[in-house]
This record gives sequence, C-alpha cells and structure tokens, in this order.
Amino acid sequence: MKQRPRTLLAVLVAALLQIVASLGGPEIAFSAPASPPAPQSPVSVTVDVSPKEGLLGDLFMWTLKVQRDADIAIIPPSVESVDGFDIVNQTRLPDKTSDRGQILESYQIQLRADRIGELVLPEQSIQFEAPASSGEMVPGQISAPASSVSIQSLLQLQGDANDIRDIKPLRHAPPDYTWAYYSLLALALLGWAFYWLRQRRRAAPPETASAVEDFLPPDEEALRALEQVRKDHPEPKACNAIELRQLYFTLSEIFRRYLEKRFDFPALDWTSEEIIKWSESDQRFDPATHSQMSRLLKRTDLIKFARAQAPLTSDDLEAIRSFVIQTRTAPTLESVQEKRPSATMADSS
Repeated sequence: MKQRPRTLLAVLVAALLQIVASLGGPEIAFSAPASPPAPQSPVSVTVDVSPKEGLLGDLFMWTLKVQRDADIAIIPPSVESVDGFDIVNQTRLPDKTSDRGQILESYQIQLRADRIGELVLPEQSIQFEAPASSGEMVPGQISAPASSVSIQSLLQLQGDANDIRDIKPLRHAPPDYTWAYYSLLALALLGWAFYWLRQRRRAAPPETASAVEDFLPPDEEALRALEQVRKDHPEPKACNAIELRQLYFTLSEIFRRYLEKRFDFPALDWTSEEIIKWSESDQRFDPATHSQMSRLLKRTDLIKFARAQAPLTSDDLEAIRSFVIQTRTAPTLESVQEKRPSATMADSS
C-alpha cells in the first residue's frame, strides 16, 4: 500500500513528458562528437560547360578549373581539336585563392558548334609537377572528366511550324524627291552665277581705249598722255603741295614708260641713277639727249621724294614733250603691219 503513491507519481510524470513531446516542446538530444574534416587533395580538377545546349553556330565556353597546393606547378593545357567544334580562343583567367589556401587556376576554351546532336567534350589530361620528399619536382598527371553538349538544328522539324510566320507583303516606299531638290539648287546656282557675271561685265569699264593704246607707238602714247595732263590742269600754279606731287608722279610715270618702250629697258623698275648710268654706255643717247634725260629724271624725283616747293609749269611738260619728239622714230611699214593687222588686211583686200 505504501508503494502505490510512488507508482502513481511515476505514471503521471511519464504522461506529462509524453504530452509535452506531442505539443512540440524542446527535445533533448545527445549528439556524437564531430568527426574531423576529410583531408583535401593536393591537386584536383573540375569541368564547367556553358551553356549546356544550343544551336548550330553558337559559342560555348568550356572551362577547366584546377585547384592545387601552392608548391605544385601546373603545365597549362593546350587543346588541339575537339570533334564537332571549332576552337575560337583559349585563355587563362587570373588565379584565385580558396578558403583553405589552395590556388585555383581556370583555363577557358571558346568553341563554336559546327555539327548537330549530342557532342562530347573529351577527357583532358593535365600535367603537373609536385615536390617529392627529397625536394625534387616529380611530374604527375590528372584527368578532367568528359562532358556533353546538346546541339540542335536551326531548321524546324516537319509538323512543328507553329512559330514560323509568313513573309510580310511588299511595302511601297514613298517617292524620293532628293534628285529634284538638288536639280533646283543647281539651277539656282547657275542662274545666280550668270546674273553676277552679267552685272560684273556691265560695271567693268570699257576696254576699247586701252586696247587702242596697246597698238599706239610709244611716242604717240606719251604725247596723248601729256596732252591729257595739260587738259586736266589748265592752271598749274593753282595746285597745292599734294596735288603737285601727284602731278609729278604722273609725269614721271609717262616719261619712264616712254623710255621703257622706246629704248627697251625696265625704266619703270629702275631708279634714276640706274637709268642715267645705263644710258651712258648706250650709243642711242648722244650727250645732249643724255643730259636732257638726266635733268628731267632728277627734276621729277626732286618734287616727288624731296617735296621741293616748285610750281608745275609748262616748261616741264614741254621739256618731256620735246624729248619724246626728238627721240621718236618714224614708223616703218613692217611695224605698222605688226601693230595693226586688221588694217593690212583691209589694204590687201
């Protein structure tokens, strides 16, 4: 009778534990001691292919990953050919270090599929050198497992043409008026050029007088120019200093042009001293003519450059006119025919 309370208490405790366990209470477990980690291999290799399937002509990346200890040297693999693929490129990625201190080397081979079906990337042997107990490097070899790629054709199978759409109808392009725009622009430019040339020709001075002067002998050209100076300045004494210098520049140019055309030397480009020195050795200049020419050159230079105050008198015009008349030559029949061919043609007719 004294043992019944103890028995009843044990039953109640067991029932309470069962209820707690059924309600999801904390479960007491005893775990065994953890086993030590498995030792890692000094060198291992894995293979990765991306993508696993594709179409004919697609590019695939075949990666060989070698994980090694720091004292092991890997000889980089070189793939010569792969059946069903064209090798596009082979590269080595930068090395990485794993959590356990090993070095990860990755070699990528880029392939292009040139055949359909299940193509196999064969097993690859990778050479390496590892240190022996004696300290020498011993050659070794490890194999990368083979893998496969599924290549499909670009053509659709018969009866499976749900996604093939018919060719769209032709669309008529709008007319191209570019040629018309360029043609109108070209016509406008031609019209403007014609108008500009016509206006320029109208504004240009007539060339009749200059053309006639080209056929005049030097003496007649000089006498006409001197007569024009006389008409333009009927009262020379009324000229101021500026007008006087301009007039003597004109007289000097008339005189030098006559010397240049009459005696055939560059009088317009030479200085007065050069002209005087050159004429001393020319037999066409007698002493009187040489002296008169020298005086006229020095007289015009004195007023042009030294700005000497001297009025323009008829003596200067007459002196130049007298020099022209004295040194002029009588025109011959040949010179007249050369200068005026139209006149000779009229005479012959």
